[in-house]
Amino acid sequence: MTARRSAWIESLLDANANAIAIAAERLGTGDPATLLPEESAIAHRWAPKRIAEFAAGRECARLAMQALGLPPQPMPPQPDRRPRWPEGLTGSITHCQGFAAAAVARTGALRSLGIDAELVGALEPDLWPRILGDEEQQWLARQPSPQQRLWATVIFSAKEAWYKCQNPLTGWFLEFHEARIHVQNDPGGQGEALFDLLVESRGIRLPGRGGVREGVICTAFTWRE
Repeated sequence: MTARRSAWIESLLDANANAIAIAAERLGTGDPATLLPEESAIAHRWAPKRIAEFAAGRECARLAMQALGLPPQPMPPQPDRRPRWPEGLTGSITHCQGFAAAAVARTGALRSLGIDAELVGALEPDLWPRILGDEEQQWLARQPSPQQRLWATVIFSAKEAWYKCQNPLTGWFLEFHEARIHVQNDPGGQGEALFDLLVESRGIRLPGRGGVREGVICTAFTWRE
């Protein structure tokens, strides 16, 4: 499999980005041979699994950049592991087992964005108190028992996406309990539908969106101003 344009992830971004963010996704593992020299020089020290994930994400990012009319460019990781985006671009890369994705926009159109992908139910119940605040745990307890692991993972994913969105602008290194996630529309036990999100964190309220497809959760936030 190779990377392809992702209408699914673009639909999560479009709610707030007005179709100015481009996304791509990839199934399976990445090919290290697709890395550019500046990326390979750093990645060659890593374990094979991490290199494959890194390559998959960069392949998606370059396809999204190509859709914006830009040539292939390296995106080496910074010391904090965030991608170093080319001048004039903002973006986000994510991967979970068997899936990778990236989203890119021009900074003149969008200040920042964040996406995150997780396998459905990946967040184990013993981790819920560490990730979820009291209000989030109370909301989760009201959901049907078979759906609780899904929605717990949605909240975790949304906090990861929010972190990726805000950190390049604010420099904040947030603890999980410093962000509260609200699922805006009643999921009604239906994990396949798109759902609206709202994050509250350090006085900021920002809408987002999420969805579930073929066992993968993806959440997204965009920051325009």
